[in-house]
Amino acid sequence: MTRPFCVRISLTFFLVLCICLYVQSQTFISLDARKGAIKHPTFYISEIVDARSNKDIIGIVQRGLNNKQQVAKFKNGLQPELKSVVADLYQQSNLTPLIVRVLKLNVFERTLLNSETAIAEVIVEFYTKTNAGMALVKSAATTVTSSGLDVTKSHGRNIERCLVDCLNQVNTFLSHKPHTFDDAPAVDYKTLFETPDALAEYKYNILVDRSRLKGVYRNFIEFRDNAPGIIMDFSIKEKTNFTGESYDVTKGVIKTADGKESNVWGYCDGKQIFIKLGQEFFQVFSEDGILWFQGYDISGFKTDVAVPGTSVIMGALTGYFFYSIQISWNSRKMRYAINMGNGDLIPLD
Repeated sequence: MTRPFCVRISLTFFLVLCICLYVQSQTFISLDARKGAIKHPTFYISEIVDARSNKDIIGIVQRGLNNKQQVAKFKNGLQPELKSVVADLYQQSNLTPLIVRVLKLNVFERTLLNSETAIAEVIVEFYTKTNAGMALVKSAATTVTSSGLDVTKSHGRNIERCLVDCLNQVNTFLSHKPHTFDDAPAVDYKTLFETPDALAEYKYNILVDRSRLKGVYRNFIEFRDNAPGIIMDFSIKEKTNFTGESYDVTKGVIKTADGKESNVWGYCDGKQIFIKLGQEFFQVFSEDGILWFQGYDISGFKTDVAVPGTSVIMGALTGYFFYSIQISWNSRKMRYAINMGNGDLIPLD
């Protein structure tokens, strides 16, 4: 059976990874040290493992009145920045020791005519050591959205909110099921450092279940597991879409009986799945085991190709950003495949 998208991903992913791109300006993000992130912890953090696809960049932001795009990096690197947030949990104690494996940590901005939206997404796994190897305790993910006239300064706080929510997810899980782990088989320690392969054949519920549950996905894990966290009646409150071009896409917010839900990953109407990118929802399609959607071009970073081997930064194909060659911000459409191993978005065009 042919797998056209796999072939396209394979060619694009591995060929373009060999191209280096010159980046002129950068924005550094630092996280504030916040004690008491969670109440009554049932675990402590023994190690933070970075398994992201791109370990240098965490996204693209827009600075100044002209919305000049710049790559965003952690000021002190991922481990030191995350340790500042979880300082109270990063110590030896008589609690359950957990290794935090970071699969994805990205930020990006969506600028429309009259507003800006900042999005942060964090996907992590928590492991503990057993006689059989490293056992997965729980996967956790969170997406946080904030809006305003200039949202660049909010990225640090949004990341902190994502991290705290993921920590609370695993803490709540261990509080109710202290000796229950995920059904995934134990793995070797060195496997934790490997980045999930976009071309692997995953068996997550959203890929193999005959039906898809209607509801709202609060994060990527709920989408992957076909387990929407909000299953009550909901609707999409549509808004005018100021993009400069016409799109067959719904811009709006999720409305439930409890009020507005802005920090969501997407939703399913019982048949079709929609992913939220910025303030808009795009339908997700399936072809040969690959889930993909057509959204707006989220690169907007015009640059020139440099000769590989010079002192430049590798062009990123992961997360909510992508370096294109000689392309300006024009809200054009682009197709993206979803890496089911870590939630990365991979351009197909």
